[in-house]
Amino acid sequence: MKTDIEKVITEIKDKKLKAIESVKYSTDRIDIVVISLSTGAIALTINIISNLKECELTNLIWFLKLSLLSFVVSIILNLLSQLSSFYHFKLKVERFDIQIENLRKTSEKDDEKSNTYKTKMFYYNKITNILNYLSTYLLIIGIILLSLFFIIKY
Repeated sequence: MKTDIEKVITEIKDKKLKAIESVKYSTDRIDIVVISLSTGAIALTINIISNLKECELTNLIWFLKLSLLSFVVSIILNLLSQLSSFYHFKLKVERFDIQIENLRKTSEKDDEKSNTYKTKMFYYNKITNILNYLSTYLLIIGIILLSLFFIIKY
């Protein structure tokens, strides 16, 4: 029969495995969509600009330029989000190891080192969320600007 400490250690190990799975999930899903759409939209916008005649560009070019800028910044923010997400989950995994080590040494559930990791994790998670929202909003703004160009032009 497992002791209470061993049960807690098992629970922490399970949470650690879920955190490792979350690293993969967080890097596979929405970020791929944002980067793919932004990249495709950049190619489309550049193609539109290169195919328009000089006289057609004067009034509406700012829609295309702002759209292009939105897509590029969206990709950059998304890549920065990936980096902060990686650090968040790396710290989370390390914190679980510290918790297990502390439980084996003493019966304390948390210590200063673990709390320091928790604070850093919170910081990286908040940065990741902000960057994800900004990246998504810029993608949407870029799509709206590109759509406005087509609505006004055609």
